[in-house]
Amino acid sequence: MYESLTKEGIEDGFVGRLLFFETLTRPSRERRKATDPPERLIETARWWKHFSPTGGNIESVYPKPRIIESTDDADAIFDDLAQRSDVQMAHDESYAPIWGRAEEKACRLALIYACSCCKENPVIDADAAQWACRVSEYTTQRTVFIASQWIAEGLFDAKQKKVLRAIREAGTISQGDLCHRTQYLTPKDRNEILENLRLTGLIRCKPVETRGRPRTEYEAI
Repeated sequence: MYESLTKEGIEDGFVGRLLFFETLTRPSRERRKATDPPERLIETARWWKHFSPTGGNIESVYPKPRIIESTDDADAIFDDLAQRSDVQMAHDESYAPIWGRAEEKACRLALIYACSCCKENPVIDADAAQWACRVSEYTTQRTVFIASQWIAEGLFDAKQKKVLRAIREAGTISQGDLCHRTQYLTPKDRNEILENLRLTGLIRCKPVETRGRPRTEYEAI
């Protein structure tokens, strides 16, 4: 999925409309017997199926959505996220289309939260807004980070980011291990990439004393 991310996908707003949820582990496969869904879940689904805010026999043709109000405290929380998003957009315009939708996604999440808590009389309160803004802000930060690590400007940048990901995943990696993990590179390309990463402040080179020849370790900053 990361490899399919493109600069165009960010600029046209597609990536900004998504919420990425990751897991660092692959759960083991389990075979379970089929069971009936909980009665509470059935009743909730049935309630929403028959939900009709205005009634009438032409509502399916001319629907009138129900407006879910938010409290003043919730509005203040949304405004706070909007201000932080504006700061991020001003800081780096290349990811502005992603940050530009952070508040909108938070509002939608808060709506789901409110309707899940009380379907009869939902209100977006501070709890709903706080939870939604935290989810939206975290996933937005993570999306920007992923994009910065995977979307490349040309062939050299693609190779460079692949090396940086290898260093970041290892935490600290020796020159020998890095050479082993980047066998697809020529020594000349590898040295140019490492030097450029060092000069741009993306990695730190640390000489390590040994009984024999000193070795070099690399660490992502």
